[in-house]
Amino acid sequence: MDRKIPMSNGDEFDAFTNWRKVLKWRSGERASVKRGYRRRVRRGERRDIETRLDENR
Repeated sequence: MDRKIPMSNGDEFDAFTNWRKVLKWRSGERASVKRGYRRRVRRGERRDIETRLDENR
C-alpha cells in the first residue's frame, strides 16, 4: 500500500507497519485508525480535484 500522505501519529505508524503484528490491538482499534487515515486521504484527494477544476475554469 503506497502512502499518499504521511502518517500523522504513532498509532498510524503502528497500525500500518509490521508493528501491528507485535502489538496487541483491541477489537476495532486498528480499524478506527485506518478509517481516520483513509478519511484524510480522501479529503486531500478531494481538495486536489477541486483545485485542478478551478485552474481549468
